[in-house]
Amino acid sequence: PREFAVQYLESVGRDLTNMRKDFRAFFALWKKYLKERKIENGEGPAKFPKRYDVKARDAFYKSYSFAGKGGASGHDSVIIAYDALLGAIQFTDKDKSLHVDSEERRKKMWEELLLRGVFHGGDSDSTGTIVGAWFGALYGSAGVPDNYHGMEKYRRLNENIRNLRLGKTW
Repeated sequence: PREFAVQYLESVGRDLTNMRKDFRAFFALWKKYLKERKIENGEGPAKFPKRYDVKARDAFYKSYSFAGKGGASGHDSVIIAYDALLGAIQFTDKDKSLHVDSEERRKKMWEELLLRGVFHGGDSDSTGTIVGAWFGALYGSAGVPDNYHGMEKYRRLNENIRNLRLGKTW
């Protein structure tokens, strides 16, 4: 994937000198994350601390930050969002009373996702945007509680999600 990104950036005339440094910094941080979660071999489940409450998550997110505030850079915001999504999925997987593809499970996952990816002490608008987009790509709006359906541009957003899932282009 990195080679494709580099080829694309070169093809549109971007200066890659600084970007190459940023790529190296991101991938070093990404490898650290995968190792810490014990998923560096591509197999899960990821290992989360037994006690991973708000305080513990904020400390973890800050430990990945370049700016001293979790989610404030492009490097750590992606890792924090991934951690939130992975954690929310694994959290709901533990509840064996929920069918794997049920709306109830997705609603619980959505709530957990917000706790992990949006309600933290760092730059949460960045991480929330990323993790919300990933949730939408995986599940569409199924599982998002009704009170969110009145949000700005909800109908257009939902239509775009459907089109992406069907492979339609604009």
